[in-house]
Amino acid sequence: ALPISESSDSAVYDVGTRLGAAVAGTADVVLPTPPLSGDSKETGSRFEEWKWYGKGKQNNKKGRGRRTYFKAIYRDEETIQAGDCSLFKASPTRPSVGLINKFWEAWDGTKLARVQWYYRPQEIKSKHSSAEDKAGVYLACSYFEDVEISLIVRHCKVLSRAEYSRLESRPDPEKDGIFCQLGVYDPSPDFFAK
Repeated sequence: ALPISESSDSAVYDVGTRLGAAVAGTADVVLPTPPLSGDSKETGSRFEEWKWYGKGKQNNKKGRGRRTYFKAIYRDEETIQAGDCSLFKASPTRPSVGLINKFWEAWDGTKLARVQWYYRPQEIKSKHSSAEDKAGVYLACSYFEDVEISLIVRHCKVLSRAEYSRLESRPDPEKDGIFCQLGVYDPSPDFFAK
């Protein structure tokens, strides 16, 4: 991922809901290729647990409202920061794709990430069909979910249609971790915006 500056004045490391954050600065990213399951028995290698990158910033709340926010997580030689896209364990066959909004540790030590999900055309009633459907995803415009960082498999990239069309060969999204954003989807009224 991108280099991270330790000298930020921000009390909360949050990228907001910038739709462009998913592809910003991805040109220099080298994707590692750990197995999607992360199971050491299948591969013979062992992956570490995700750890916090840098020093966190704590909010002023007490008790259950207390949170410590972090810029990023790391494991082995991979770093994922707020604003990056990642694959998440969802099923044994197909991971989910999400845009990470922020990271924090809850009062009880639970490590969490706020994720804005991408939907695959097969998961929604898509009236749009294209050659990019295999690697295509729609960003959920208003749906966020807080998930444990242990569900993060690895970093991935979500490219715009223009960036995706410039690729020399079509990557396998599950293997290479490269997806094409086909548009924006609002799950409530079944609305598409391109």
